[in-house]
Parts: sequence; structure tokens; C-alpha cells
Amino acid sequence: MTADAPELNLKQAAATLGVHYMTAYRYVRQGRLAATRVGTEWRVSEAALDAFTRRGEERGGGGEEGPGPHGPGPHGPGPHGPGPRGTDWAGRLLPCLLAGDEPSAWRVMEAALASGHPLAYAYVQMLTPALTAIGSRWEAGELTVADQHVATAVASRLAARLGALVHRPGRSRGTVVFGAPSGERHSLPITVAADLVRLANFTVLELGADVPPEAFAVASQRAVRLVAVGVGVSSPDRFPAVQRTVDAIRSARPGVPIVIGGQAAITPAGAELRGVTAWAVDGPSAVALIERFAGFRA
Repeated sequence: MTADAPELNLKQAAATLGVHYMTAYRYVRQGRLAATRVGTEWRVSEAALDAFTRRGEERGGGGEEGPGPHGPGPHGPGPHGPGPRGTDWAGRLLPCLLAGDEPSAWRVMEAALASGHPLAYAYVQMLTPALTAIGSRWEAGELTVADQHVATAVASRLAARLGALVHRPGRSRGTVVFGAPSGERHSLPITVAADLVRLANFTVLELGADVPPEAFAVASQRAVRLVAVGVGVSSPDRFPAVQRTVDAIRSARPGVPIVIGGQAAITPAGAELRGVTAWAVDGPSAVALIERFAGFRA
């Protein structure tokens, strides 16, 4: 098989795999078989079929027969059971996002969690890489802006469903305020970072995107046992708004640590922002910084 061979429709792909058409369709819906939707039809490249067969999925590596998570069943682990060792969960999730298929995307999430991965994995190793791959394909001209918006909308709904599963055990380690400044409309990175911090046993006041400086200031003033304030930014064009936000926070809570996070956080221009305590390139690094600040408070 060659990567540039003609794409197959789903019936042809099913015949190649030696499975029923509906089985192949379920593989696509679960994100296990990479496919592209063209109009009302799914298209599967021979490269995708090669990758699928190399994993041995159609012969039971998380596949068709065998005991499920609640005992034997005709469909094996299905969408809720453990996948094969080394499963590319982000790869499974990606086609569901592009298809705007929230139910299938959530089944992929549930399968990853059922296989033993923690909630943080769903954010860091599934949602984030899938969206990064979509962004890269858009920059390469392989996807449209509409594709990006569809995928982001589904990802936002998934994040909301994941957020409902986040429970903070015991006493809070303190409060963190999170938001994006005026003009910054990317709210999903804020949600992901906020939930990761919640998983680390902090209370989070999540302001969302396009937040005016005075709202940051008021939230910071009102926060009980404030540990830090996080400001997300995706583009250096937003740095003037970030600076106004930092200044407002400094006026309200002069000594509080302020973390700038996001794609633009570690650019040279970002380092020139006044009053910033630290910079975080992603959610896990933001959590590490906030835990360090909480240790200083203690």
C-alpha cells in the first residue's frame, strides 16, 4: 500500500479489513480507524488501513470479540473498554473532532479513562495534541477555518463534560484566578489549565476569555487565600491588553504571583511584560508553577 493511493469508501475499507460495513463504521466513529468525511461519505486512505492493521485491531487488540469491562460480550471492550497497549487516543479523537461528532468523541474519551488513564491525561494527552494537530494541518492548508471551528466547538463541549468529573478531595490548597485579557477570545486553553489546577486540589475562579482588566482586579481582591493569577494569551498582538491586565492585578493585589500562559507566553516580547512573575507554555507547567507558589505561601 502507498500513502498516495486512491482513498477507499467505507464499504471498500470494510472489505479490505474483512469485517462488516457497520463494524468499519464503528471503528471510524470510535476514532480507531482514521477517516475523512466527504459530503455524506467517509473516505479511508490505504495508509490509514495500514496503520490500523499494523496495530492488529481488527483481530481483537481492543477489537471485535472477547470480554468487555463488565464481562463477556459480543462486542468486546467496545467504546468503553481498554484499548491495546500504546493506543493513540489523540489519533482516535481527532477524526471525531473534525467530523463534529461529539457522541463518538466522548466515547473515545470514556474508553481512554476506562483503560486506566487519569482525567489529566484526557486534557494533556488527548484534547491538546488533537487540537494542535488540527492547527498544524490548517496552517499547512489541509483544513479550512470551518474545520477548526467545528473541532474547537466539540472540544469545548468535551472539556465541559470532563470538568463535571473533576472533584477536589479535602481542603482546598488555595485559590487561583484564571482568564484571558480583552480581545483574547480563545477560552478553551483557559478551561483546560483551570481544570488541571483543580485536579491539583486548588479552588479556581475561572473568568473565561475577553476579560477586562478591572474584572481581573475585582476577582483577585475577592479571592480567599489567593495563590496566583493566570492570564492566557495566544498571540503577541494581545500583549498590550495583557500589560493592562497585569497592571490592574498589581494595583489590586501587589504581591500576588502572576503567571502568563499560552502559545505567546514564551516569546521574546512576552518576557518584556512588566510585573509578570513567571511564564508557562502549557497547562502542566502552569500547575507546577502554582504548586511552587502554594509552597511559598505555606
